Amino acid sequence: MSVGFIGAGRLALAMAKGFIRAGAVPAENIFASAPDNLVGRAELRNIKELGINVTHSNTALVSQTDVVFLAIKANAFQTVLEEISPFVTQRHLFVSPMAGITINSVEEALPPETRVIRMMPNTPLVVGEGATVYARGQ
Repeated sequence: MSVGFIGAGRLALAMAKGFIRAGAVPAENIFASAPDNLVGRAELRNIKELGINVTHSNTALVSQTDVVFLAIKANAFQTVLEEISPFVTQRHLFVSPMAGITINSVEEALPPETRVIRMMPNTPLVVGEGATVYARGQ
């Protein structure tokens, strides 16, 4: 299984660390995409230091992964999903932690029959002590 994070901020970093630490997903099977203007940011440096594959292409990330976390700000949601939608297949599972974006909104922006889960982690996730509530879509 390969996991991708569209967005390489604190949430992506915390979740990726947890996956690696728990042995659930090895670093070489984790991908993160971030815009070019984030190259010098601490979160992106930390992600690279974990051995995670980094790209600046959301479509390349989707093409290379099975589970895709939409770790982006809600205001980028529509643009990003329009960009990646042609690359989505039935093998994909999309996970959305975006505040204010419903499961239905994500499902409508992706091809029919795309599997979607909505999740809401709490802040202790950053130190590996969090809990996450989730709901699945159609």
